[in-house]
Amino acid sequence: MDSDALITDPDTLKVLISKQATVVAPMLLSGEYYSNFWAAITEDHYYKRSDDYPVIYNREEVGCFNVPMVYSAVLTNLNHKISDKLSFEPRNFPTYIGSRDDLIMFGVGANMSGKNHQLTMRTFLR
Repeated sequence: MDSDALITDPDTLKVLISKQATVVAPMLLSGEYYSNFWAAITEDHYYKRSDDYPVIYNREEVGCFNVPMVYSAVLTNLNHKISDKLSFEPRNFPTYIGSRDDLIMFGVGANMSGKNHQLTMRTFLR
């Protein structure tokens, strides 16, 4: 968890664990339209504003949402074998060509898909 993330709801951890996701994060708000998730990304894995972002951010719909990027406060279930694919290190993705930013690298690893594995990141809204 980043040093600037502060969670005060005592039930947050229990709720996140109950989702049984490999990677799950509580939605954290910071300033005007800024949060700890991206609802969409460009083809080269950068932030892209989407129609879903305001709906999620403003809690017009609440629940779990599949998103391509979460950061700052993330719970990872290491009991899931797919969690071995998670990394911030570019060297762990030798075939990836693109930004080497640590957040982007985490999203790339978390969203790898193939016949034998797929990982989805989720943002929980309460």
